[in-house]
Amino acid sequence: MKKILVFVILFSTLTFAQELESKKIFSIDVAVGDFSKDGNYLSNQIFYAPYTKGEFSGIAKGEVLPIGGDFGTFYVKDNVMFLELDIDLIMLTHDGDKIHCKASGMSQFDASTFEAFSSSVSWRFFTSSEKFKYLNNQVGVGFVSNSAPDSGYGFHHDIYLVSLN
Repeated sequence: MKKILVFVILFSTLTFAQELESKKIFSIDVAVGDFSKDGNYLSNQIFYAPYTKGEFSGIAKGEVLPIGGDFGTFYVKDNVMFLELDIDLIMLTHDGDKIHCKASGMSQFDASTFEAFSSSVSWRFFTSSEKFKYLNNQVGVGFVSNSAPDSGYGFHHDIYLVSLN
């Protein structure tokens, strides 16, 4: 009986298993303005880091408009900054299409150097563009890292669409 049960479980796992497929859709670099005036909310500190400039590439290329930014909450423990991200940004493609992006997630940074340790961010997209309207029904998965020091940007976002194969 055990052999039959193991066979049924293995057979159903192999037969019905699905693989995830990902496709990188955007790489975004942004610069932030002054975010030194933080506040308090419960036991966390809050901040607003306005986006001052940016650029993106991937399924389209263009600029990040100086609108929106990151409205975050954070706390520091053992020199690690735990940051809950709440990102709002608008991308303007070279063809004139606007894509509004909203993201939320968690990141961890070294509190002394602000070097990124880890992150996971979910992204939503809103656009009236015929070319990119399929993004309105998608959720992206993203990762935050520090931009190259000489790039003029502070943070780099890589965003992927994930689907079942």
